[in-house]
Amino acid sequence: MGHILIADDHVFLLRALSILLSKEGYTFELAENGQQAIDLFERGSFDAVVTDIDMPIKNGYELIQHIRTGVKNSIPIIVLSSLIQGSENTNIIGDSGASMYLSKTDSPIGILSALESVLAQAS
Repeated sequence: MGHILIADDHVFLLRALSILLSKEGYTFELAENGQQAIDLFERGSFDAVVTDIDMPIKNGYELIQHIRTGVKNSIPIIVLSSLIQGSENTNIIGDSGASMYLSKTDSPIGILSALESVLAQAS
């Protein structure tokens, strides 16, 4: 499996993802804002990052920029957000440096499938 960093300011989503990932054998760290995620990322070793865009202190774009300009810049990053819809999906991936974009309305199984996909591509 893998060690995943999840950054989102919605506690319900953090709880739901942590339950799902635990059942599938993943380990993870949870961050409630972008700055907390940056701090955890710098101290830890992760196989992938799942992040919201709209978070307090530092947003998801700032988190992605920090990761992509650092030493561990090739890590897969999934953006999980309700801010961007439809054709804007392609733009956020190219512009932000994210590996994949998912809507928060996607099913938990769809999120898990996307995570497995980016982890397989990275190995």
